[in-house]
Amino acid sequence: MTQEQLSKVAVKFVQKTPNSQGLRSSFDQPLPLEITLANMASSGSRCPNIIQLLDWQVFTNHYVMVMERPTPSMDLEALLQLGRGVLSEKTAQTILWQAVYAANVCCYRGVFHRDIKLQNLLVNPDTLEVKLIDFGCGDFTMESAYSHFTCRCFK
Repeated sequence: MTQEQLSKVAVKFVQKTPNSQGLRSSFDQPLPLEITLANMASSGSRCPNIIQLLDWQVFTNHYVMVMERPTPSMDLEALLQLGRGVLSEKTAQTILWQAVYAANVCCYRGVFHRDIKLQNLLVNPDTLEVKLIDFGCGDFTMESAYSHFTCRCFK
């Protein structure tokens, strides 16, 4: 296999907690909500601003997610630190437009991310392409208002 045929991936290992929810999958196996949401958000026609879930495995006490690994990339907080906490107006607009677009696509696909922050936006510093990551605090979109926030990723 040549270097060009190899793809870099990101692997996320998540320890299950008492708050971890399992949803019944088509295989009649409980599937963690984070996997379900990431799969829904990255399914259908490819959205360049949502990280792609490539594979997953569920174990008794943990689960593992394999996702695309865009290179080069850094989270938005690191990009801000490079610029001493300042972005040009044009750069800020470019990044914000993509973040809003990704959130809109997620909602269209039935996913409410609920944790969009600097650390959950990967940015290619050369092209300013943005990827929304980490659906661990997400939920399904609802017709009614949300009355409380419970993030299953924290104890």
